[in-house]
Amino acid sequence: MLSSQNRTPLLITILLIIVGIISSTLLLQYGSEFGLNPNDVISNVIQIWICVGAFISVAYVISSYKHTNMSFVLSQKPLLLFVGGQEVKINPNSPETAHSTIIHYQNRSANPFYDLSLSVKVSTKNTIVNLSDLFTKNMYVASQDARQRNFATVEELKKRGFDLNSAVEQHQEITLSLAYEFNFNNKNEEINVQKYVWDSSGTKPHWAIK
Repeated sequence: MLSSQNRTPLLITILLIIVGIISSTLLLQYGSEFGLNPNDVISNVIQIWICVGAFISVAYVISSYKHTNMSFVLSQKPLLLFVGGQEVKINPNSPETAHSTIIHYQNRSANPFYDLSLSVKVSTKNTIVNLSDLFTKNMYVASQDARQRNFATVEELKKRGFDLNSAVEQHQEITLSLAYEFNFNNKNEEINVQKYVWDSSGTKPHWAIK
């Protein structure tokens, strides 16, 4: 099945060929009525198909440039963004621990970010909790700079009206989604990263790759 990027130049090509056929047919049938001699008619028909060929080439060149540019951005994925976790003591005097989510991010490119924005969302079938405000919007991140952001998983979600333990008891699938945005060639690019699910089947609950 053709992608939308491949369909566009193909549709343009078909449209241009149809226009070329109609124009050529009209010239061949009614050229003499426009005061054209047979040589002029043939010459004009040739010019029509030269134009059709040129426009088809332009359509594919533009489509190829856009596709190459998008592929370059997506293949580079300059930011390494992933989720980790650890158990943290709730009280120094108690062995009891609670899960802490760690969002790691690293600029792997040779260029700095001047407007990096991270998106972190936790969702179930009927609920979406946005945690993106844990990060500054339009951050500056130097080349090869690595950072992380920790938060108490259950407590942070509870502050936002989402009871993680209750959702687990109701056997809901809890998904954590990551994405980031930045500008490339004066165009805003948004890249979705790996999704995670809350796995409470073991002795210690944690985020597992979906």
